[in-house]
Amino acid sequence: TISFFALLTEYKSLNKRGYSKTVLNEKLNSFISLPIFLFLMVTLASIFAVGNVKKTQNFYYIFVSIFTCVIVYYFKDLSIALGLTNKISLTLSVWMPIIAIFLFCTIGLIQVNEK
Repeated sequence: TISFFALLTEYKSLNKRGYSKTVLNEKLNSFISLPIFLFLMVTLASIFAVGNVKKTQNFYYIFVSIFTCVIVYYFKDLSIALGLTNKISLTLSVWMPIIAIFLFCTIGLIQVNEK
């Protein structure tokens, strides 16, 4: 493990030590995308919380929110695996789950505003 600051300051020396540029760029994109990912997950959780107006559907919203979190987790792993096998670019594999969650949050916010 390496910190974001150390990755930025020691990028060239890590590359000279034998770390490939693709792995370093993937780590860098992962560090940059993490705060955005966490913000979108909080937004998604708030959409589920605000969308739960009726008290009779608590079980349904709990099930859907847990299922959505599991899907996001596995989609993120699948995306990284596709990037590591060069099926898609590594940068796109890091940002693809964030784009998908952003679209889902946008649709959810529109639905909450309509209620």
